[in-house]
Amino acid sequence: MACTYFSLTYSDNCYDEGLNYEGHDLSQTQASNGKECQRSCQNVVACKFWTFLKSTKQCFIKWKQNEASEYKNPEDIVTGPKFCQGIFKLKVCIRRKQV
Repeated sequence: MACTYFSLTYSDNCYDEGLNYEGHDLSQTQASNGKECQRSCQNVVACKFWTFLKSTKQCFIKWKQNEASEYKNPEDIVTGPKFCQGIFKLKVCIRRKQV
């Protein structure tokens, strides 16, 4: 039996531009953009939120959401939850019939 996983997305409009959720960092990594930072968060069991700095490509993995504050350079920051509504993984398995 061969199985594969698919990620299905209804909407990716759950990011907050210009807001910073300070503190509660689990780890920090590099990412190309907000979506990649969100995927990094999805790979960490304890991650609930993430923050991405565009200028430095830093991705902060967070275990809790703190109060939001406007970032000093609002166009440089994006943050969001581990999963947007409507994102889920689907496992599809195909059993091959012996001929």
